Amino acid sequence: MILIYLLPVIIALLREIFVYPEFLIYPYLTAMGLLPYKQILDQHFPGLMFFPVNFYSLGFTTLAGFRPVLVLTIIIQSMLVYKLTKKIAGAYPALLAVIFYGLWQPVWDGNILWIDSFLGIFTLLSALNFCNKKWFWTGFWLGWGIIFKQTLLPLGTIVGILIWRQAGFKKAFRYGLVLAVPSVLMLIYYYFQGSLSDFWFWTVLFNLSNYAKEGGLKPVFSTIIKLIIPVLIVLPGILQKNLRWLYGWGVFSVAGGISRFGLIHFQPLLPFLAIIFGLVYYKYSKKLIIVSILTSLTILIGALIRSKNWTETKFEGKQDLLVVDKIKSKVSPNDPIFILGAQPHYYALSQTRPAGSVFVFQLPWFLKLSEDRVLQAMKSDPPKLIIYDPLAGINGQNINGYAPELVKYMQDNFYLTDVVEKVNFYESRN
Repeated sequence: MILIYLLPVIIALLREIFVYPEFLIYPYLTAMGLLPYKQILDQHFPGLMFFPVNFYSLGFTTLAGFRPVLVLTIIIQSMLVYKLTKKIAGAYPALLAVIFYGLWQPVWDGNILWIDSFLGIFTLLSALNFCNKKWFWTGFWLGWGIIFKQTLLPLGTIVGILIWRQAGFKKAFRYGLVLAVPSVLMLIYYYFQGSLSDFWFWTVLFNLSNYAKEGGLKPVFSTIIKLIIPVLIVLPGILQKNLRWLYGWGVFSVAGGISRFGLIHFQPLLPFLAIIFGLVYYKYSKKLIIVSILTSLTILIGALIRSKNWTETKFEGKQDLLVVDKIKSKVSPNDPIFILGAQPHYYALSQTRPAGSVFVFQLPWFLKLSEDRVLQAMKSDPPKLIIYDPLAGINGQNINGYAPELVKYMQDNFYLTDVVEKVNFYESRN
């Protein structure tokens, strides 16, 4: 049992991890002085990416350095799953809940570190305080969770309604005030920074328009199966009225997981499925518990067998480091370069800056609105070097198709000098 409890931690320490490059490049550019949403064009709430205190200022200067963060998120959520389940029904159901979480966390893209990896901490802490009728702390934790991802806003609203029904309007109102404080502070900060209108455009208007139309990710069969099986296992609990609030808490925690249908976006739901499993199955026969655990364990083993590149970090392997070394050999720290199609966190690893001091992830839904701006900024501050990956693309589209003006500018004004691991290096003709 102890081994299963530690299983997701051990796996996270040994398995290849995939840290979203945003966690490195955004804090790095913010630390360089680029203004979030005005010069760093992005749709996410700031979290630990776009404030002066961010991942980079805290010492995370490589993707590999985030592995302890991933492990810590797993440990904290395991502890909170145990604590909340024990609060409701005792130690034995809590143990079952942690085992269930430990078996499914690696299956649900548990080797990926993204914003959703942190949300479970905030939603579990808020649920624990809700269970203890500590409305202030319920709002406090959900409020800071919203700063990490705005998709928690629906959960914050639903919880306010529940508190109103249980404790009256005054306490619900106070909860709402506490919930709003982090967001109000954030808005004040960006107002004085001069980027509030940009923040509104990218995090609200863009998300509801361009991104909603083009940024979606359709589910694949294997993802659906991995999602459905644990949901079906805990489905009997829906018949128990006293557990329905946990279903609601989990479902509204992943309101943003629908548009891009990936298991990482459903990670905040998993702790609540685990809690429900513990609360439902401790009343059942041990045979049924064993069958459920063995089914989960079999799927986990299958997922691990298919895993590759153990102990490595995606986007920071030997090939990536060769590209970075070549960049360093050609330019000096803080020099303007332009990365076209290749991994954007190469800026941070090479200590260079984007030409024109405007950065956006080169994705179709972003470049439709910002390609001309990036091009004009680059013309005003020409790069000393362009790093170009001609094979880059997404959703079946090649970068030559959705960034034609940037590619044309490169071809007209720069010439190929080197190729490293299929990544092309272009230097100025002038």
